[in-house]
Amino acid sequence: MKNVLCALLGFLGSVAASAFGGWSAGLTTLVIFMAADYASGLIVAGIFHKSTKTNTGALESSTVTIAFIANETISLVENAGLMGLPLPDVIVKAIDVLQKKGKGE
Repeated sequence: MKNVLCALLGFLGSVAASAFGGWSAGLTTLVIFMAADYASGLIVAGIFHKSTKTNTGALESSTVTIAFIANETISLVENAGLMGLPLPDVIVKAIDVLQKKGKGE
């Protein structure tokens, strides 16, 4: 099952890359920066115990996982809204609140 899922995701990724003009140096740079950000976050929490995302400053896998899932969910919902897909009002309002908090309003 895992191999089938990985193969399907690989196929879908290649189709998406082809649809957007193929893999470019910009995408390579983006992936490198994302990986560096992720790795540095793990190092801060796992080695230095100075993460601001946990109570103890140490790496807490469930908390980190939930934070990443929440971040990606917000991004997906935001993208869906930009594509013109209908979204429930409560979700639109929640995204607006999060964006205002992110801007310090």
